[in-house]
Amino acid sequence: MNESLGVLGSLEVVGQRGPAPLRPAQRRLLAILLLDAENEVARELLLDRMWGEAPPATAAASLHVHVSGLRRAVPGLITTTPAGYRVELDGRRYDRIEFDELVRRANGSARAGSWPAALDAASRALRRWRGLPFADLSSDEFAAPEINRLTERRIDMLELRARALLAGGRTDEAIGQLHELVLQHPLREPLWEQLMQALYRSGRRAEALRAFQRMRQVLAEELDVEPGVALRELGERMLADEPALGVPESAPGIGHLPVTATSFVGREADVQQLSGLLRGRRSVTIVGGPGYGKTRLAVETGHLLAADHPAGVWFASLADARKPIDVAGAIATATDLRDHVRSLDHVVKRLAHRPALLILDNCEHLLETCAGFVAQVIASGGAMKVLATSRRPLGFEGEQTWRIEPLAPPGREVGVAGPASPASRSPAVQLFVDRARAADRSFQLTAETAPALAELCRRAEGIPLALELAARWVPALGLDDIGEVLAGEPPGTGRGGLDHHRSLTAAIEWSLALLSPEDRRLFVRTAIFNGRFALDDIRAVCAPEQERRRLAHAVAGLANASLIGVERQPDGAALYRLPGPIREFADRELAATAALSATRDRFVSHYLARVYKDLDEPLQHVVDLERVDRDIDNLRAAFEMGLEMGRADDVARLLVQLDGYMLNRYLLTERRPWLERAAQACTDPLTRAHALRSLGSGAQATFEPDESLQYFRQALLLFRELDDRLGLAHCLLSLSGAHAMRGAWAEGISAAEEARAIVSDLGSATGLAVAVYYIGENQAYGGDIESGLARLEEAAQLYENAGQPGRAAYALSTLISVAVAAGEEGIARRSVARALTLADGSNSMFQRLRARSSSALIEARYGDTETARQMLREVHELIEPGEPDGVVQLLLPAVFLLRRMGRLGLALEVVAASEAALAVAGVALPTPWRDAVDSWTREARPARGSRPARPGRTPSRGVEQVTADLLEELARPGRVAARSAGPRRSVAHASSRRGRRTARP
Repeated sequence: MNESLGVLGSLEVVGQRGPAPLRPAQRRLLAILLLDAENEVARELLLDRMWGEAPPATAAASLHVHVSGLRRAVPGLITTTPAGYRVELDGRRYDRIEFDELVRRANGSARAGSWPAALDAASRALRRWRGLPFADLSSDEFAAPEINRLTERRIDMLELRARALLAGGRTDEAIGQLHELVLQHPLREPLWEQLMQALYRSGRRAEALRAFQRMRQVLAEELDVEPGVALRELGERMLADEPALGVPESAPGIGHLPVTATSFVGREADVQQLSGLLRGRRSVTIVGGPGYGKTRLAVETGHLLAADHPAGVWFASLADARKPIDVAGAIATATDLRDHVRSLDHVVKRLAHRPALLILDNCEHLLETCAGFVAQVIASGGAMKVLATSRRPLGFEGEQTWRIEPLAPPGREVGVAGPASPASRSPAVQLFVDRARAADRSFQLTAETAPALAELCRRAEGIPLALELAARWVPALGLDDIGEVLAGEPPGTGRGGLDHHRSLTAAIEWSLALLSPEDRRLFVRTAIFNGRFALDDIRAVCAPEQERRRLAHAVAGLANASLIGVERQPDGAALYRLPGPIREFADRELAATAALSATRDRFVSHYLARVYKDLDEPLQHVVDLERVDRDIDNLRAAFEMGLEMGRADDVARLLVQLDGYMLNRYLLTERRPWLERAAQACTDPLTRAHALRSLGSGAQATFEPDESLQYFRQALLLFRELDDRLGLAHCLLSLSGAHAMRGAWAEGISAAEEARAIVSDLGSATGLAVAVYYIGENQAYGGDIESGLARLEEAAQLYENAGQPGRAAYALSTLISVAVAAGEEGIARRSVARALTLADGSNSMFQRLRARSSSALIEARYGDTETARQMLREVHELIEPGEPDGVVQLLLPAVFLLRRMGRLGLALEVVAASEAALAVAGVALPTPWRDAVDSWTREARPARGSRPARPGRTPSRGVEQVTADLLEELARPGRVAARSAGPRRSVAHASSRRGRRTARP
């Protein structure tokens, strides 16, 4: 049902055929009934409210006539009850209910600190307001309480909206609104307070203090009172110039949804209906043409459903995805899945059980891949839901689609503008007016502007993107001029109307038509970028000959025309990105120009020349991760283009430099093909040697020790031939770690000793610490406990002296695990406090988790079992965001706890399953742990009366089920738990899968 009822202004009833023609008495009667919508209103009360204390003799008959007239005008709206009449909403939109719901959402979001959501809900509530509520009853006392309630709520939303603008840093916009509000409501002290804060945060301290004096004068003249204590204290703090007053409230968003800067107009009913559909289904696909607003509709639906999904609402954009692994990576990034993602099967396995909503945006690039993913999610039987957007249905069996079309433009019957005019009711006009007023507050929909605006919306075919682009030109052009530009034919189209793709092309074309030829060339060249880019990047790649100031002006014009998006950074810098459909258009244009080759060459040169690490200390590998995050999409494109252009050496050098970044961001599997191609094509032997060593380190980190050894041995030959001592030392240290992983501890010690001699000669403090660490690790893991512990302690001190607390904590955590396994309680306890302090000082979640796991290990072996159980549960909860090695962080400490709890059989089964999984990857269990397990096996024989499962044998149950039982034990404090029959999240099995990250010092 498309009918709507409005009382936030003069009464408005709009049906499928337009406004209902109501007579004055019918309007008054309906307004009275709407005061108690869906509740019975007695005939006596209606008579009293319609005619007052002295009704005419024909009042009862007249009431019946007016009710009959209402029923003819709006069928199904009025029903007869035993005592009177009732308004039946029955799916009709009622602006008072919508307003109250939005007020509730806005207040709830504000209480939760979700200011973007609060701003959006408050803005949408205020847009429902057309004037004095129940204006037809403004002189009636019985309506006064509701009119006053709604009016007060509106003022509350104005205050909340100003507060949300301040929290979001939109200070200038807040100031303009607050100036108007204090004039309209001069006695409301919270408005004055917000105005003072906004002025102060804008650096206008004197004006803020003058506002305080004006408010004091108003209160004195009107009420003969002083401002409240809070305002007086605020004025005193401003006089004292307190720095804290300039800091806005924190503004977290809802879940991981993008924060929208504009209000939501035109599809409110779609949001409500789509939300209802998703509450009963596992997935829905929003289908529509480019620029139709699919993404925004999905985001708004996500906001509305946030409370229904305790695990979060996630947003994954596939605009730049071109391969299935890109889809997996985008989802992993959106959901903070830090595991090393290798396939969509892995993503489904990790996420499908969570009570979350995943918004999968722009699926049209990889329809088959996305269809398979969503079908797997549904088939998993888990709790996660998927809301997809695509230009076409995904095509899997049982798919539920929600098709959207352009916003309805007004028909040809446009007359005067007003609350009930065809122009004002058109969603396309509403969107344009909203965006136009944001660009120029003087813009109004009037009887004079309505015809031109209606024609403009029809020419735009109601496409939201086209309307928003057109609205940006309101400050500079008249409506007729914008309409003429919009009416221009894009190349290759005829007069017979535009299809969906060409409609968006037209929207972009008419915006480009107002650019200078030079600026249009600049826009087309920006299609070379594959992600975010800065002004300096544009200059280096797209316009090296252009003066920077002129370039900044041109880029600002492109941003203002919505041709490039702007992302404001915390430090105030601006980064740019082309929206997906617009980039596709520009990319086609660039491919057809003679500038393509030169632009590609500059792009590759610019990004392959990046320098990200500090070379003052060899082997330190200091990497600015956030800076690389900004460039990573463009670096991906540069790697591919560079290899195609024969620049393998440059590609290899940068990939080697990014070793630390790729490890920390779980991109080793993605990096590998590029590095393999580069290493094979390198012309410089030294660069090839470094590439091979880097490939070996990557294979080691992804549990492929045999492959890592092959790479290391090839690299060693080259480094020795080239007499590159630093490269040789680096490769020997990596080789030592690979030997330790395989259980070849003597070879590991030999490689580390040779490296130590080299780095000592070179004077590398970091290199010496790494060498001593690997000597100690190989000694301890090989069974020489005393020597190994001494070297690990020495390595921790060397790392600490070199200013690397995270690596020092890592060394101490290794020391503690060995000491506990070997029964050296005193050594373990002496080290744990230091490890925790160093880990906290490293700002590394991985190191903090590892240190806390070491503390839990000590407690499990020697302390209180309940304390150990609680500590391990806390570690397990932190594993999800940090993703350290599950075997080290959870399972090995837990087996000691299980043993002390009397669950020796389960402890042995956990170790057996874990060792079997490690053996598949060629990873050895260290000697101290093997000795401990052997002693447990001997201990278990008398109790069981038979030989238990021995480590190394294939366990009767898989490692995932064993881990599920372990987690079930840890989740039940105070008693020995029964085994879990259902599947749970596995931690241990992750260590056996290719692509798993294992951090090494």
